[in-house]
Amino acid sequence: WIMSPLEVIARTRDTVGDNWGYLLRFPDPDGTTKTYALPAALLKGSGEEMRGELLSMGLSITPNSRDRARIPQYLQFSKAQQRVTCTDRTGWHDNSFVLPHLTIGADNVLFQSATAGGVKHPYSTKGTVGAWRDGLSALCIGNSRLVFALSVSLSGPLLKFAHPESGGFHIHGDSSTGKSTAVDGAAATWGHPDMYRESWHATVNGLEGIAVLRSETCLAIDEMGQVDPFKAGEIAYMLSNGQGKGRAGKDGGARARHYWIMFFISSGELSLSDHMSTVGKVAKAGQELRLADIPADAGAGLGMFETLHGHPDGATFADAVKQEARANFGAVGITFIKKIVAVRDGVPGIIEGHRQSFLTAYLPRTATGQIRRVAKRFALVAAAGEMATEYGLTGWPKGEAIWAAGKCFIAWLDSWGHENREISMLIHQVRGFFEAHGDSRFAKMQESLTSDDPEQDAFRTSNRIGFRQKGTGGDEYYVLPEAFKEVVKGTDPKRTAAILADRGILKRDKSGKNSISKKLPGMGRVRCYHFTPLLWLDGNEVVNTTSDIEPEFDETDVFNEAT
Repeated sequence: WIMSPLEVIARTRDTVGDNWGYLLRFPDPDGTTKTYALPAALLKGSGEEMRGELLSMGLSITPNSRDRARIPQYLQFSKAQQRVTCTDRTGWHDNSFVLPHLTIGADNVLFQSATAGGVKHPYSTKGTVGAWRDGLSALCIGNSRLVFALSVSLSGPLLKFAHPESGGFHIHGDSSTGKSTAVDGAAATWGHPDMYRESWHATVNGLEGIAVLRSETCLAIDEMGQVDPFKAGEIAYMLSNGQGKGRAGKDGGARARHYWIMFFISSGELSLSDHMSTVGKVAKAGQELRLADIPADAGAGLGMFETLHGHPDGATFADAVKQEARANFGAVGITFIKKIVAVRDGVPGIIEGHRQSFLTAYLPRTATGQIRRVAKRFALVAAAGEMATEYGLTGWPKGEAIWAAGKCFIAWLDSWGHENREISMLIHQVRGFFEAHGDSRFAKMQESLTSDDPEQDAFRTSNRIGFRQKGTGGDEYYVLPEAFKEVVKGTDPKRTAAILADRGILKRDKSGKNSISKKLPGMGRVRCYHFTPLLWLDGNEVVNTTSDIEPEFDETDVFNEAT
């Protein structure tokens, strides 16, 4: 005796003829028939990985090492003639949507992975769509963050039709505000929240494998505070870019990368930039753009919630939401895909209609390219929620998903600002320099010019980099050319000067140069950078920099000074 009955019913391979395997069928000890796409790669060596997978699914195998060594031989010499296409990534493949345990649509594609066994996937189902709609979904009505989270979880199957880039949404705020409740709700669309929800406390390599199993569904990932701040930005980039690291094989050649496309939802007490700043790292604009930060506080005095549906307090309501998420889960995600398959050709037009409704209502006409890029992601989430409502899955009023996505978008926009992010960060950097050194490293212009010995007074300032004087709108600063590089450290000085001058923060001379000629104590007339009081204003608009300008240095100035 070697093992319980095991039948090879087909050979599997991917669309390019690689990653061969075997489609197996066998009964488990309860008499339930199991099918499993076994990667041929698991037969290598002693076949221990293969046996582990089969044993975990209920196949009985002899403990005798000599007899069980015959199993790979049995599989490789099987006479199965049927061929089935396989994939190691969830999501759409032609007209089929593939999950690890189920193919929706045509049955000619199966999930097969050497790194994710048949019983290790997180997808599961309990209860019905009706119970989910009347329980969890009903509690979300009127709560923008909850409606938005569920809409995010349903947006994955639409990515194929809308062609956006992958990206995420991060709900952040103080503890006990209900952030994890939203993540649990999103997870319940596809499986048991405790099994489907992932943690930031994972290696980058581990998250790659997890992302492949969430492609075109949803990754719900909780508590950013558990991840090393040095790794947080890297993980946000990786998940949003849709591909894993390039690695070399044992022979030095390149190994196949992991690929995916998805929206993910995250939670944490701090935003991505604040979390990274705890170790002195500065989040890049691209990282913040890919993971849109949404404040958890909905502004109703109830933390993340706006209505409690009759519950006495936010904690009790959050417990009710979590309880419903664990009572009914998984069915709505599968049903949503089936609805899309049934009207597949009309899906792009349906999505576009809802997206335009969102963008017309919430996208500012003067929005930058960065803001428009994120707005399209919010718009697709709104479309997913509205489509699920039209299919009778959510029980929400028409327009509820668009309202929720719009409120979350506005909250993101308020924290992001209406400027291009790189420019905003640059201005904050420059402003921070003057906040730190405005009194200590700039000599007072008025005192220096009126003292008995202006040159001596000018040099009383330690490590001086320029001068300051009172202007009609506030303090104005004159920064020497070499010192300007310190003020804008880490940037291109010429480009930075042009950006600051465009916004009136630097005053241009009459020829349009970003520096001016100015008589400074103890130095005579030299070129320097003149910072105006507009430095201290938020949301600076481009101003007219051709009026009220400093005079250009010329020979007449030299003659007058000499006289």
